[in-house]
Amino acid sequence: MRIAVIILGIVCSASMIGLPLYAGQFIGLVVLVMGLLWLLGIAFVYGLPLVSVIAFAIAGVVGIASAVGVDLSMWGPIPIVLALLGAGGYLEKKRADMRAERTREHLAMLASSRTDSHQTWPSDLAW
Repeated sequence: MRIAVIILGIVCSASMIGLPLYAGQFIGLVVLVMGLLWLLGIAFVYGLPLVSVIAFAIAGVVGIASAVGVDLSMWGPIPIVLALLGAGGYLEKKRADMRAERTREHLAMLASSRTDSHQTWPSDLAW
């Protein structure tokens, strides 16, 4: 899921590059802010997925709130979708981390029980 967020985020941000060139000054500034938030969201998808979700959500709110022209009314909901996909990636990462922690605990328990159950044979006893 996180790979999909990265790919969609890069494709959408690359296609959004030309918007400030023909838009007005206000829309150009909004698109610049949205683009920076998208890049921030893309950068943190793997390391800190919750930061990515927040960045995409803020970009979506900014895009929807300032949807003056036709362009931003289309580009506003896209970061919201990316934020939802990023939230799925966050839950996926959290589940994988919990599974790895349980595996480490289980292996530690097995290793400690193996050393605790060492039987002493009569030949090991010092007479």
